[in-house]
Amino acid sequence: MVLKQLQQQHNQFLEKFESTTKLLRRCVKIHEKRLITNQCSQSIPRQYCPDRKLVLSNSEIQVQISDQQRVVAMVTEQSRREMNLVEGLSVIAMIKASSVTLALGDDLKVSARNVLTGVLVNLDRGAVNADVTIELAGEKTLSAMITNKSADQLALAEGAVISALFKASSVILMLA
Repeated sequence: MVLKQLQQQHNQFLEKFESTTKLLRRCVKIHEKRLITNQCSQSIPRQYCPDRKLVLSNSEIQVQISDQQRVVAMVTEQSRREMNLVEGLSVIAMIKASSVTLALGDDLKVSARNVLTGVLVNLDRGAVNADVTIELAGEKTLSAMITNKSADQLALAEGAVISALFKASSVILMLA
């Protein structure tokens, strides 16, 4: 009886784990080698309480993902301190696949801080959306979730050179 209950609990755990794993696969997982910089952006204003204690400040973190490419993340100063983000620390940068915009062509002028270019290696169409996998430099991959209509409008095909755009505020950093 106890063994059967343990087996049921184990199976429930495995199902939940698999579900979580599938969700994580929908996020872009970019493992990097090291942080390049870790400094407060000069362009971001700091807000102070009347007693002059720091309330809000953001830090711009640059994560080198290959010799040619980096990811810029914007994190709160509190998060930077709590994670002890210092130069040389190994982190994982994650971007929700639905936060990624795709574009074709060169010389893009966009407001997004992150523009990563790679080769489309997989286009998996569902009923409404397409899961697009892009191989970046340094054997990294990035996934984007777009509508099938957008995939058709861009005439996406495996082997195409494509750019992925996302804002620095869409990047989630985790300690590796």
